[in-house]
Amino acid sequence: MQLGCIAQGLLQYLALTCGSTVWQLFRSWLRTMDPTRPPSELVVAHALRTSLPDFLRVGPGNRVLAKFLREHLFRPRTPVAQPRAA
Repeated sequence: MQLGCIAQGLLQYLALTCGSTVWQLFRSWLRTMDPTRPPSELVVAHALRTSLPDFLRVGPGNRVLAKFLREHLFRPRTPVAQPRAA
């Protein structure tokens, strides 16, 4: 529960401090969209989610972080079936 509160706080912080960047990275449309106002936590989360592949492709300044993210974020969701011995 504490991690959820921290995550929501970070989303709110990004919405208030980086609103214009978030609106630029938000690749969707909302009926109530108003780029002159700070985005909601939903908009920030969507912008972060859609910009992650670009972030990994371009690469952060720290290559260790990029390697860690690539290894841990793109693991298959299902276990790989092992071939049976004949």
